[in-house]
Amino acid sequence: MLTFHLKLQYKLSEGANSGIFYRSDPTNPVQNGFEIQPMDNEGFQKTHGIKDARKLNGSFYDGKAPSSNPAKPVGEWNDFELECVGPRIKVTINKVQVIDVNVDNWDTAGKNPDGTTDNLKPPSKICPAKVTLAYRIMVRKSGSAKFRFFPNRARIAVFSF
Repeated sequence: MLTFHLKLQYKLSEGANSGIFYRSDPTNPVQNGFEIQPMDNEGFQKTHGIKDARKLNGSFYDGKAPSSNPAKPVGEWNDFELECVGPRIKVTINKVQVIDVNVDNWDTAGKNPDGTTDNLKPPSKICPAKVTLAYRIMVRKSGSAKFRFFPNRARIAVFSF
């Protein structure tokens, strides 16, 4: 599997909901890859209802809730790190590790290791591994997100819509 370490900063407007996709099939990143969720939890849930913790800020989207939400207030820059080494994925927000998972534990399509359902069609452990590091930022209509990138010898493509 592709090994990389990505550092960036993000800040959100009130109610913002975005996504950081990685190790994804470029033709269908939402269903065939991974996402970390940047979100203004309070603002988004105020207008869209309460969401499962596996879909909130810092989550390994639909797979595991973050251990905490160390995000700064809306409008302030947050430090974000994504480290992928083999099947191990770690996410740190503002120097607090919020996710540490081994995707080899996701061995059944549509099912998390704890038995809950997820949105991935193939089991997570077989998500694309032979891909160039590419980055897709999805900014949904419910607010905006801004990102600052600090690539380390990696080409990063940024798209927003």
